[in-house]
Amino acid sequence: MVMGRPREWDREKLKWQLMHWAELPNSLNINAFCCLPDVLISPTKLLQFVKEDQDFREVYNTVKAFIAARREEANCEKILSDKAFAISHKVYDLFQKEEDREEFKYQREFERDIQKEIKNEGNDEIVARFEGFLDHFDSLSKRRKADSQSINDK
Repeated sequence: MVMGRPREWDREKLKWQLMHWAELPNSLNINAFCCLPDVLISPTKLLQFVKEDQDFREVYNTVKAFIAARREEANCEKILSDKAFAISHKVYDLFQKEEDREEFKYQREFERDIQKEIKNEGNDEIVARFEGFLDHFDSLSKRRKADSQSINDK
C-alpha cells in the first residue's frame, strides 16, 4: 500500500536503486523507474538530485547510457518501434546529442562568417555562395524533417 512519498530522500539508496534498475533487461525509460512502487519519485525531484549532486549525476548519466544502448538494440530487433525510438532517442544518447550540438554550432559559425564577408565586401559572388548554402541547408532540414515524419508515421 502506498503511503505517500517520504519527506527526506536517501539519495545514496536512490542512486543505487536507479543503477540496479537500469541493469534490468526491460529498463527502457527512466519514467518507469520513477513509478516503481518502492521508489515513487517525481521526475522533477529526480532531476533536482541530478543537478545538485555530482555523484548522482554520474550515476544518472551512466543509467542513460545503459538505456540508450538497450533502446537502440530493442529498435534494431523490432521490439521497440521506430517511432518510440525516435521520440526520445536524444534524451538518452549523449553522443548523438553532442554531435547534433556540434553540427548546429558549426552551422551557426559558418553563417556568421559568411555574413561578415558579405557585409565587408558586398561581393555578388559571396552573396550567391551564401544563398546557395542557405538553400542547401534548407533542403537538408526539409529532408531531415521528412525522414523524422516518415519514422513517426510508421
